Amino acid sequence: MVEYIGEMVKAYISIPPANETISPAFVGKLVIQSMWTVSQWAGDFNPFHRHYNCDISGVLALMIPENMYDERGSGELNLFYGEDSKYNNHHVRLQPKAGTIYYFPEWMTHAVNPFRGEGERRTMAFNVICKEKE
Repeated sequence: MVEYIGEMVKAYISIPPANETISPAFVGKLVIQSMWTVSQWAGDFNPFHRHYNCDISGVLALMIPENMYDERGSGELNLFYGEDSKYNNHHVRLQPKAGTIYYFPEWMTHAVNPFRGEGERRTMAFNVICKEKE
């Protein structure tokens, strides 16, 4: 899994806009700084937050309850950037499927909505540091 995440982060930082701030040519080594799982049950949520002391964060959906997305907004992963204003979409709403991985810069604020129904929502989150070549 660690090797797979490393390969996917390399692919992520090679496309715009990521490659404009973290040039793959200058990355010597990728280090998974931390990795953890989150189990959530009906009504659980993850409040607005961001990660610090890393370069790239990610989340892998491991288990998604059946019918979790039946109600609008239920269980969604929310990514935020910038200010809410007219003609500016600063909010991306995602409905992760089991086996899907999402990567984003560590500074991006994100949250997970509570969900209704039965079952467990399980994800694995991680933070990656891109070490510069010597």
